[in-house]
Amino acid sequence: MSSQTLWPQKEAKRIVTLAGDRKDVVLQTGFGPSGPPHIGTYGEIVRTGFVALAVRDLGYKPKIISFLDDLDGLRKVPGGFPAWLSDYLGRPVCDIPDPFDCCKSYADHMRKLLVDMIDDVGVECDFVLSSEEYRKGRFNPVIDMALRNESLLKSIIVPTLSEEVGARWFPFFVRCEQCGKLYTTRVLSADIEAQTVDYVCDGEFGEVRGCGNNGTSSYLNGGGKLPWKVDWPARWFALDVDYEIHGKDLIESVDLGKRIISKVFGKRPPLTMVYELFLDAEGKKISKSKGAAIDPTLWLRYGTRDSLHLILFRKPKQAKRLDIMKMPSYVSDAFEVAADYYAEDADARAPGERHTYEFLTLYSPAPSQPGRIDFATLCNLVAALGENQPEIIKEYAEKLRDESTKCDEALLDELVLKAIRFADELLKSQTTEALA
Repeated sequence: MSSQTLWPQKEAKRIVTLAGDRKDVVLQTGFGPSGPPHIGTYGEIVRTGFVALAVRDLGYKPKIISFLDDLDGLRKVPGGFPAWLSDYLGRPVCDIPDPFDCCKSYADHMRKLLVDMIDDVGVECDFVLSSEEYRKGRFNPVIDMALRNESLLKSIIVPTLSEEVGARWFPFFVRCEQCGKLYTTRVLSADIEAQTVDYVCDGEFGEVRGCGNNGTSSYLNGGGKLPWKVDWPARWFALDVDYEIHGKDLIESVDLGKRIISKVFGKRPPLTMVYELFLDAEGKKISKSKGAAIDPTLWLRYGTRDSLHLILFRKPKQAKRLDIMKMPSYVSDAFEVAADYYAEDADARAPGERHTYEFLTLYSPAPSQPGRIDFATLCNLVAALGENQPEIIKEYAEKLRDESTKCDEALLDELVLKAIRFADELLKSQTTEALA
């Protein structure tokens, strides 16, 4: 491998330059638990993990925070979820029952899916809940600043909104004390000294209507939340965030947030990096709310973790189509990267030089090469044989191995099982559809 500085290392140098003598740095990611985490959610944390490793190489102590906005109100029922959730539209997802009856709330169910996903890969990450941070008062100072600077905030935010929305915009969503909804309330007045707001719950969005309640509520300790465009820079302020990567679709919101944190909250904005979005096989943006996203669990059912991480690592600023039917080629690409790493003389590296494969394994590559096999041929072999017994397939797979593609037993067992799934669950259905 020729000497080169990989993109996480470039980002790390930017971060430590900002931090200076301060050795502790905070890297944030965000997740809206209105639906299950998908490859974009996973990718944001793992990519941040790549950067954190490079920061640690420079002698600093990175901390990754995944901020879960569980105070956000449910706007629509995700595809495949029970219809009764429509009764809870507008309520914070932390206050909605778990539709699968295994966790304490809707939000907690989504949180558990994400935590299990990240724990399994080994990225060190603190999962922070919006509801807990608001209720324990961590956001109180920044909420107070936002309301005291209402006019300044409006001069920044309102020009980005429609005339109708801008006319009623206020830098705080009150949670109605009667119906529990967020986005149907409208602030009538604010008493900054008493730290309260008067409101009426008479708004609507979609088919959701307010209950008509009039009330007075504290704007502190979880009585509501800041609108998302203000909430994001408020997180940067409250959590002392130094760095955050984000999707291309959020460029305008990030620019707005940087203006808010510097002009309204009086703090330097964090460094940011833009990544391109993942597209599905048809070239459409992956959406968790439509239930059409590729879940990392689904990816790992048919492919290797190295192949998943390679997709995340390569050219993050370039949009990528993810086609589960191309899994054999993704796996082969990862095998090539691994082979290059194990063939390299590590002692010949320049100081601080890292190989791509080290990042794919989160700096934990196996001591020796586990090997590889022609996964595409294996998948086609399974499909042609019409056989799904691992031991029988393994006998055939042995014939695909030679000294250049030799792999150990554990890897071979894994690839045989995944080839059987790929052939039985994907190739077979594709063939059936073609014949229909």
